[in-house]
Amino acid sequence: MKSWWQVLIVLAVLTAGSSVASLAQSQGSGTVARMVLWRAKPGMTKQFEEGYQRHLEWHRKNHDSWNWYGWNIVSGERFGYFLDGSFFHTWAEMDSPVSPAGDSADSAVNVSPYAEILSVAMYESLPLATNFRPGELSASHVTFSRWEVQPGRAGEFESLLAAASLKSKTRHRGSCFVRSMEHRNTCC
Repeated sequence: MKSWWQVLIVLAVLTAGSSVASLAQSQGSGTVARMVLWRAKPGMTKQFEEGYQRHLEWHRKNHDSWNWYGWNIVSGERFGYFLDGSFFHTWAEMDSPVSPAGDSADSAVNVSPYAEILSVAMYESLPLATNFRPGELSASHVTFSRWEVQPGRAGEFESLLAAASLKSKTRHRGSCFVRSMEHRNTCC
C-alpha cells in the first residue's frame, strides 16, 4: 500500500561530457522543467549522440529560446541512459514551446532511430529543498531528486519539506524537482 505521498528519490549522478548544449543566452526564472529520459539502442550510442546534436541544431535554426542541457547518467538504476532537459520555465512557457510538430518530426528523423524515449515529464522545482540555480546547469556532475505528490496534497508536502529544511539549516546541493500532478493545461 502506498503512503499519502510516494517518495521516489532518484539520485543519479550525471555527467555532462560533450553533450551539454545551451541554446540561448538568457535563462528563465520560473520553477518548471521539462525532461526526457533516453536509452540508446544497442550498438547505436555514437549515432544517437550525433543525431541528438543534429536535433539541437534544429532548435537553433527554429529560434528556440529555451536552453537545452544533456547528461549521461553514470550511476544508479538508470546507468547508461541519457537525460536532456530545459529548466527554469513558467507553466505558461510550457504551454507554448517552439513548433511541437516540427520538433517531433525532426526528432523522428535524427534521434528516434537510434534511441528509445523512456519518459517525458514536466517537473516543478522546490526552492525550499534546493539551492540549485540556472548557472549550475553546466556543471559536469549534477544530482537530481524527484518526489511525486498526490493531487491535493502539495500544500501538506511543502509544509513538511519547509519544516525539515528549517531543522537542517542546509539545502540539498543539486536540483530538486517535484512532479506536479495538479497542473492540467500543459501541451505535452
